[in-house]
Amino acid sequence: MAHPSLKRADEFLEVFNRKFDKKYSSIESFNAARKPYWQMILTGMERAEACKSCPFVRAIVAMEVAVRAGHAGMLPPKASAKMFSGLESKFKIPIETSKDGVDLQDEKIPAVLGMAIRGLPPRSEIPAPVFARLLYGAEGLAVCDHISGWVKQGKELSYWEHDFKDFANLLLDHLEVDQQSRDNFDSKVARKIEGAKARRMEGLQRSMQDGSLQEMLQQAMRPKIQDYEGGPWRPMTDEELEEEQQFMRGQT
Repeated sequence: MAHPSLKRADEFLEVFNRKFDKKYSSIESFNAARKPYWQMILTGMERAEACKSCPFVRAIVAMEVAVRAGHAGMLPPKASAKMFSGLESKFKIPIETSKDGVDLQDEKIPAVLGMAIRGLPPRSEIPAPVFARLLYGAEGLAVCDHISGWVKQGKELSYWEHDFKDFANLLLDHLEVDQQSRDNFDSKVARKIEGAKARRMEGLQRSMQDGSLQEMLQQAMRPKIQDYEGGPWRPMTDEELEEEQQFMRGQT
């Protein structure tokens, strides 16, 4: 039978994932609504942090919420403001029209993740079903390689100090995973990463062949808007973009 802590974790994650997928199952713009996207992840991490009574629930929820940060390949507002600071003039369109969200404390995400992993009991006190679920969480963190590229020194997310792969290794150390199992873990993660890269390349090649790549890039660079509060985000139309550009020119 499943451990009770797994049931508690799944109850929260079911609600979180349903809400997340409803809003962010498809994001096509570098300028999607960063603040609510990252605020939703941060709120999930804070809920995990508040779970003081069960370290298993706290760690599982923290890991499985954290990996959502790599879902869209989209940096937090503070990091993206730095990254896109010079692109507006280069592309001649308003890539970043607002600094909304730059005060979002996304650095709490790695802080809560590290606290949750370090707060786990010794390996001898972890039931087998929970152990297996924690390994699944470690795999998810290790596969989430998009974030890793931005956490290096001098990069936009360097203030995080540690990337998700660091936390995956921290968890494996805490779980006292033997070397053979660790090698198997690394091989499985490498296969998943390579498989994801191959699928992305295949999609890119198809886009280049059918001529949709240019249109896709143009859509990706457009700001996003909602037709109604709480609704899905979509790229601006040509008319909406022209109005936005006229407004920006009027501001200057």
